[in-house]
Amino acid sequence: MAKLDLEFVGFENALDCITIDGEIVKLKRTRKKTRICTVEMKNNNTEIVVYKTHYYTSKNWFWWNFLYYIVSFFGLFDIKQTKKCLVQDAKINISSENDANAIISRVNFTDGGKLLEVETQAKVEEISNIQYNDKDARKKHLKMKKIKTATTIAVAVLTVLLIVFL
Repeated sequence: MAKLDLEFVGFENALDCITIDGEIVKLKRTRKKTRICTVEMKNNNTEIVVYKTHYYTSKNWFWWNFLYYIVSFFGLFDIKQTKKCLVQDAKINISSENDANAIISRVNFTDGGKLLEVETQAKVEEISNIQYNDKDARKKHLKMKKIKTATTIAVAVLTVLLIVFL
């Protein structure tokens, strides 16, 4: 079996999910702030998938978000949520008969542009390689922001009314 040495450049925050041949891979961090791993290619072919979806695309996005808002004491202890509703999707096949090296670099964001650039002597087949702003997730984010504001005002008014009448 041939080995494939992978070097991921530009993945500092490691928020992406990276799978190699269907398994989530643990990357080692180097001093150059890159991430590396070595993979044994099955049938001289390796499939690399890098993806990231927004949590507003899940089935019960509203209820989980609202529950977290209530548990965080109406946003007082809430963490900052990203306003960017980015979706990233890249699926790449690398095939080689011999041992090979590959440098996979993240490209700066352009809406509808490429996510990854691959430098290697092996054969590379890009199945998908795109990153974009999810407009539906952005609408859901703005809707949730309005609901959270209305809920905070309602709770504040109810608290004042309880204090005044009791």
